[in-house]
Amino acid sequence: CEFKKPIRDERRITVSVWVSRIGDRSWDLDYTIHGPRRAEYAIGRTTQVAYDYKTRSAAKISGKLKRELTKHFEAPVKFRETG
Repeated sequence: CEFKKPIRDERRITVSVWVSRIGDRSWDLDYTIHGPRRAEYAIGRTTQVAYDYKTRSAAKISGKLKRELTKHFEAPVKFRETG
């Protein structure tokens, strides 16, 4: 997560979530928290892994799930360069 500035009025924020990467066994969700007039407060990313509880290992994403994820695909957020 990358915090950009404090939220001054929590009644006026919007949290957006979308799929930013789809792999064979995992996918990323990106997030933005923003307010009025495009004020950006934070961005983030999490990785979800398809899991097979029988084999206790990562599983291949089914075609059906991949099609559903694709419906919500958008460009990834851009994080600050670290180095």
